Amino acid sequence: MKKLTIILCTLGVLLWGFANSYAIMLTGLTKTGGDTAAPAPEIVAGGLASGALSYVDRTTASWKVIPSYLLGSDYIKTENDDKNSGVTGEQYSVSIGMNGFLHVFVDQRLGAPSSTNQLTWLTDNSVITGGFTKTGNVVLQEFLGFEPDNYNFDIWTAAVMAGNTYDLGEQTGASFYGIAASAVPEPATMLLLGLGLIAVAGIRRKF
Repeated sequence: MKKLTIILCTLGVLLWGFANSYAIMLTGLTKTGGDTAAPAPEIVAGGLASGALSYVDRTTASWKVIPSYLLGSDYIKTENDDKNSGVTGEQYSVSIGMNGFLHVFVDQRLGAPSSTNQLTWLTDNSVITGGFTKTGNVVLQEFLGFEPDNYNFDIWTAAVMAGNTYDLGEQTGASFYGIAASAVPEPATMLLLGLGLIAVAGIRRKF
């Protein structure tokens, strides 16, 4: 029984990691408007980790202190010059390959979404059904050469469906938002992990 428990737990954890780290969540990216001569934003499959560059047009900005559930997620190196897209009109559209969650990292210096910072689309039901929800979690951005050089970004999350494309809105001020996506683990993975944890609980009760 103990060996079976270890096997179930190990397999469940491995499959959980595989589902989150290697599932291709972001299958397409389009940016409209803005300076076409600037570096194009790009998808980094499974690349969200401490030290991952935040932007295509800044080599001194990187994500740090990332919540464990986002490690290994697909993310987008956005263009920081789009931080004034509320004026210049840039827009990002992302395509989703699997059911899961879309995350937007918002600079806390912007405060709550408002007509001033143009982030009202986060809670707009027409963008994503139910809108994004502010999770209460944060990711840290290290931006060398500035004082201070560390900034907190609130994580906003929405459930998304495979095959859909979502248009993300504008921002005015601070540093431009980040984008990431994580998959929902397959039911078989959850079952194996759950059985293993139940068995562990049973063994602990015996001792």
